[in-house]
Amino acid sequence: MKFRILIVLLPLCLLAGQELQAQKAIKSPRNSVSMEQQRYHVFFTGKVQGVYFRATTQEYARELQLTGWVRNLRDGRVEMQVQGPAPDLKKLLDRLDQRFEINKMEKRRMSMQKGPVGFEVLR
Repeated sequence: MKFRILIVLLPLCLLAGQELQAQKAIKSPRNSVSMEQQRYHVFFTGKVQGVYFRATTQEYARELQLTGWVRNLRDGRVEMQVQGPAPDLKKLLDRLDQRFEINKMEKRRMSMQKGPVGFEVLR
């Protein structure tokens, strides 16, 4: 009988421990600052077409679990809308700036949108 009780109680104890850790993470001041969600509309000028810029942007954005889209423009620029935690947006833009020859990055903050899932390359 004691063995059966232990089997039932052990998963409940593990779940309670995970819930407690999750609550601590949510209340952490570090997380509250880093979880500020933002949305940007960005135009990139420079050597950004024909160099796998869109595919690389999609790869980086998905790694960071950001949502949005990226597309080429007829005038040679690339346009992107992206949203997620502010530090991750900064990481994305920094990585792109380091990898590609971006002459100009025009960034405008937008209001958040509900519902976008994933990060897509538009054609």
